[in-house]
Amino acid sequence: MKSFTDPPVFEKFTQTNYLEVIKVMARTSTDSFYVVDYQKRRFDYVSDNPMFLYGFNAQEVMGLEFDFFFKYLSQSDVESMQRLNAIMFEYFHKIPKQNKKQYTISADLYIKCNQGNRILIHLKLTPLIISESGDICKAVCAISPSNENNSGNIKIYKDGDNLVSVFDFRRNEWMNHEKIELTFREREILLYSIRGFSIKEIADTIFLSVETVKYHRKKLFEKLEVKNIAEAIALTNINKLIC
Repeated sequence: MKSFTDPPVFEKFTQTNYLEVIKVMARTSTDSFYVVDYQKRRFDYVSDNPMFLYGFNAQEVMGLEFDFFFKYLSQSDVESMQRLNAIMFEYFHKIPKQNKKQYTISADLYIKCNQGNRILIHLKLTPLIISESGDICKAVCAISPSNENNSGNIKIYKDGDNLVSVFDFRRNEWMNHEKIELTFREREILLYSIRGFSIKEIADTIFLSVETVKYHRKKLFEKLEVKNIAEAIALTNINKLIC
């Protein structure tokens, strides 16, 4: 009797059941998930989170396939999306095939919400299946509200790497930056803020003065380039700065 870990059995399992894993992820997250098949130009899966649906249900979006983008985005938004895709996949083309699944691309795009107005969303894309030639066949995408002011902001992360590649539109080139590192106090204050603690409650809990907590928050805001704790929490979640 073959064990579950035998290569042929495991390969069959992953090919037929990976969507079930993604569906579970979608049910346990506030993000919107979809799986895109770039070769067949269609969606294999779209979660029912309304952020990505433009007022449609998930099955309707899947039925429209890639025509969905061209039919329900403005011309300028379609052009922006096409440019972002071109930049991202040009970068991916240079990555060795065996390493491509270790990378995640993120960007900010405008989409329409149910009321018809445009909202800025944050998209993260991770390759799921790579072809023999090294092209991305399928990818998992997660969408959440953006913490930025404008579209673009293309970044590429490698799992386990301390560098992030950021595309500079003015110079038309990629720039490498070190990932943001938070201090113990900054992480601690963020975690209590996520739980809804006030500055005084945080100070009382971790045995610091209110002024010391305010000092660490100020340094945190400067480091993250945000104006308030809500923006700090959003940026922290997007960039996985705390576990």
